[in-house]
Formats: sequence, structure tokens, C-alpha cells
Amino acid sequence: MGERLAACVRPGDTVARFGGDEFMVLLEDCSATQATDIAGRILAALRTPLRINGHDAVIDASVGIALSGPGLRVPADLLRAADTALYRAKAAGRGMAIVFEAGMYADAVVRLDRETELRAAVAQGHLHLQFQPEVELGTGRVVALEALVRWDRPGHGAVAPEDFIPVAEETGLILPLGEWVLAEACRHARAWSVPRGADGAPAVSVNVSATQVRQPNFVAQVAGILQETGLAAHHLTLEVTERVFVEDGEATGAALQAVKALGVGLAIDDFGMGYSSLGYLRRLPVNTLKIDRSFVSGVGSETKDRAILAAITGLGHALGMTVTAEGVETAEQLAHARSVGCDYAQGYHLGRPLDPALLNLMADLSPIETGAR
Repeated sequence: MGERLAACVRPGDTVARFGGDEFMVLLEDCSATQATDIAGRILAALRTPLRINGHDAVIDASVGIALSGPGLRVPADLLRAADTALYRAKAAGRGMAIVFEAGMYADAVVRLDRETELRAAVAQGHLHLQFQPEVELGTGRVVALEALVRWDRPGHGAVAPEDFIPVAEETGLILPLGEWVLAEACRHARAWSVPRGADGAPAVSVNVSATQVRQPNFVAQVAGILQETGLAAHHLTLEVTERVFVEDGEATGAALQAVKALGVGLAIDDFGMGYSSLGYLRRLPVNTLKIDRSFVSGVGSETKDRAILAAITGLGHALGMTVTAEGVETAEQLAHARSVGCDYAQGYHLGRPLDPALLNLMADLSPIETGAR
């Protein structure tokens, strides 16, 4: 990688390994446009696969750029600014180059505070779960409950998942957080299955990240939690996004195959956004496709969204999978989901997330009106 970086810069520029998986490039007498152009060349060069021991390794990168000037003349300050821009580039998505701006420091302070408080929340039990029903459209029966993690930040109230899950991903906190969510969801699912019997209880769905799936002990962790909680494997479904199959697809595919062998269900969440590929659908034992809410929300006015909803439903059924429409918030959206043959639906129109106490008090999860006849 060092050789590729060195080939992208000009004579007199400096390339060095800074530590871990980070490199530093020092460009002398360089404008912002030149720096951005060089960063683009670097990203392009790093994307070419590396042949290692007969295998192709694809390396992706993010670049933070800092330009010397007023307030950024001391090397340590310049490095800190580049590092701040690097974190912003990572948050924006892989393969990005971002130039430092002064306002990023304030954002970095907020991010650091959020990380520190999230670590404490995980350690001190300030997180809790809510469960949203997934409904069978033919009968209105609640067939599953999706576990959704919630954080009540002391002194500030509820923090939206989109404001802390990315922080957990970036910092590695997603590993202890994800394990806790999985174990807690399975414990609750076992509790509500007792009064209803094994056959009458809904399954529980839990989102797992690519980082979790890549861990060598992931399959053993799932098996251990099932054994510890006493939840039957077929009452658990793991939801993964398509990103899981893009990042180290062979390893994650093998892990999910092993999880499936335990009897656990697999669902592709947010299907249709970003990384859709038919290749992995052919290879993996996926039970369910969950169509991203962006396609469901537009079915009332967008002809293309209606066509996509119908096409994905047909694809899923052709591959022997069930299909869930996510984000159903109106009767019209529900009607469209039923008309194209979706098997299940989930969204505020059918049920908002509930605290476990409410579920445990319910002796029966009555069918929800879906317009079925």
C-alpha cells in the first residue's frame, strides 16, 4: 500500500505510515485543488485488488485533508485537523475525501461526548428495548416482533438510533451493544412465549451489523445466547443489511450459513438500498426480504416505486423467500403492499414499538386489521 501511495504523489512530497492502518501524506506547496486531486488518485489506486497468496483483497480507504494557514501552522494542529476530517470522511461513507473546516472541531467535540456517554450507557444499563410488530397480511396475525434499541440519555431525554448507532459502529461499541441487544431480545421473547405456548408465540427479529457478523465467535455467541435463554432457534430471526455481503462476503456468508444451520432465520433488511446484488441471494439461505421503506412510502404517488415494490416481491417469491414491506404508515401503502403480494408488513399504521412490559402483560396478541378478506 505504501508503494501505491508513493506513486500517487509528486517528487518532494512525503508518505509515511502513521500507525495502525493509517498513512500520512505531506504535500509541499499544495493548493486545495491539488490536494483533492491527489486524494482522488490515492483512493483510485487503493481500490485496485491486491493479489495475496492466491486471493484478491480489496482495500478501501477514507481521506482527511488539512491545509496549513492561520491557526493551522503548528504540525500537531495540522495533524489533528486532518484526523478530524478523516473521521468526517469515514462517517460520510467509504471511499470519501473530505477537507477540514473549522466547524468540524465543534462536531468532533459533540461526537467525543456522545461516545463517552454511550460507553457509560452500555456499561451502566441505560439502554432498553422496544418491540415493533410484523404482521401477516393474509390474517392480521403478529408473526414477529422486531427488537429496537433505545437510549434515554440522562438530562437530555431520548437519543435517536441514527444519532448513536453510527458512533457505536465507528468506535467498536457495536460489539458489546449488539451482544446485549441479542441476549435481551431473546430473554424477552422467551418470556412472552411461556403463556402463549411454543407454537402461538411470535418470533423475535434482531438487527446485527457487519462488524458483529465478522467476529470469529459470532456463531458461538448466537448459539450460547439461545442456550442460555432457552429460546427455540426458529423463534429468532437475524436481520442484516446488504452491506454485510459487500464487506468480506465469503467470511460473512460462511458465518450466516452456520447461523442458519442452528435453525435461526435470516432476513435482508432495507433491501433495495445501496448494495443490491442478485448474486448473494442465490447463494445464501435467506428467508425474508424486507423492502426498504423508501419504496413503500412513495407507492401512492410514484409509479416507479409501485413497480419496484412489485418487482422485489416477485423476485423474493421466485427465490422461495417471504417479503415484508417496511415503513407502512398509511392505509394506502398497506393496500399496495397487499395488492403486489407482500406476505408481511411493518410500520406505524400497523403498530408502534412497544415496551416489553406491555407485551408481557398481554395474554394474547390479537390479529391486526389489514383489510384481509
